[in-house]
Amino acid sequence: MPTERTEGDRAAAIVVDAQVIGTKATAKRWGVSERTVRRYQARARVEPVLGAAVAECAKDATKTWLEQTSRVRQHVLAKIEALVALTGPDASRELVRSVLACTKALTAIDEVNVSAQTLRAEFSDPDEAEAARIVAAAGRHLRAV
Repeated sequence: MPTERTEGDRAAAIVVDAQVIGTKATAKRWGVSERTVRRYQARARVEPVLGAAVAECAKDATKTWLEQTSRVRQHVLAKIEALVALTGPDASRELVRSVLACTKALTAIDEVNVSAQTLRAEFSDPDEAEAARIVAAAGRHLRAV
């Protein structure tokens, strides 16, 4: 039987979603106005109970994301190893494309992990949050080069 969310739990989940996917997408996903999302965000900054609920929600969400991406990452690495084992001097273009696609998937997974760690830090220690933002920015810069 599904558990019923309290209004505070719902508001916390909305604030966390907004941090990850943005205000507009969160409003659409939850069926609320963008103004409601911004209002919840503002309340989370000043109301200790809601702020704690947001921190807990972010912690739970990032734990789940990190566990899921870890499993997917292991699967993708195994696929790359299998594909590389098939490569040789006369490897097909399709095989090389498959290896590159898997490598891109790993990059996307790593981006999700960095985002999850940044989100977790965002709602905990301010110094840790700043360090996570710097790491994320460095990662974006390196991918752009």
